[in-house]
Amino acid sequence: MNGKKRGQLPPTDQDKIIKITLASGENGINYNFAEVAPSSLCGVVYADVNCNGKPDGYDGAIPYVCITLKNNNTGQTWNTVSGIDGTYHFDNLRPGAYTITEKQPDGVKSGDVDAGSLGGCDNDSCNYISRIYVCCGQKGTGYNFGEVPCVIPSYTTTTADWWKGSKGQSLIKSLNGGPTATALGNWIAASFPNLFGNLAGKTNADIAAYYVSISAAPAFALEYQFLDTVLSIYVTTRSLAGNAGASYGVRITDAGLGPCKVTVHNSAPAFGLPSGATTTVLELIRRADAASYNGVAYDTNHNGVIDTSGPSGFEKSYRDLVYILLNTVINL
Repeated sequence: MNGKKRGQLPPTDQDKIIKITLASGENGINYNFAEVAPSSLCGVVYADVNCNGKPDGYDGAIPYVCITLKNNNTGQTWNTVSGIDGTYHFDNLRPGAYTITEKQPDGVKSGDVDAGSLGGCDNDSCNYISRIYVCCGQKGTGYNFGEVPCVIPSYTTTTADWWKGSKGQSLIKSLNGGPTATALGNWIAASFPNLFGNLAGKTNADIAAYYVSISAAPAFALEYQFLDTVLSIYVTTRSLAGNAGASYGVRITDAGLGPCKVTVHNSAPAFGLPSGATTTVLELIRRADAASYNGVAYDTNHNGVIDTSGPSGFEKSYRDLVYILLNTVINL
């Protein structure tokens, strides 16, 4: 105004100009607001079971890992966690230079870190990718963090009868605030909707009773084994169940049981994998869930029946193979 600049920008981007003084008869001009197309960065946290330094069909996701993005120009930071499929996203970004850092989860060992489609400098030993230069409207992909998974350790909750015993039932009912809490049921339903979508909104007390009921139903022997594994994934993962299982002898880590590696042997066709392939516990359950329908594992044609002949005659044999794997390799 009158050739002089007046007004201030707030310390953070708030789309406003403040403290503009205007005297009588003055006309303020050039208080402009520029808009830019939003940009994004994304990647995946994965268990590199074949140690080839890239996520591929055999590798499993590692969910619930903390990822931090920093705008190196402004110092502003954002935090997120990887999803059940291991992916993470940072959307609505302004142009600038960025650094992505992964908080190393315990239970797995640090592996390869990869700069993605917009470039950058990756640091495997310190788990970060720096010097990512983002322009207007760009979508950076492939900013991946690989982890080296371990073999399945001794988890006291993975015996088939443990969860329906007094200790297992007590642990289920104690999770996330007590018998009426619904966090466990909602997580199971959201993570494995085809197998356990019916558990959405169910309380811990409901789930404890449901476990006992399906364990006594021979027709649901495989679903019982799946739920056994799913419960063990939950209570061994610190961000899901906290340390609730510690007093029961459960080994709790950031990563939990999910990223532990397992060789599928003769059960491979049921998971769409070649014979003898190695993947992770979580990846096996996710693949089985994709082949299930309305609470029935391997009802691939959605007819409510496990077929023994015809085009879907493989359903029964797949169930038998997977049951053996879960019962002898995972749920020891």
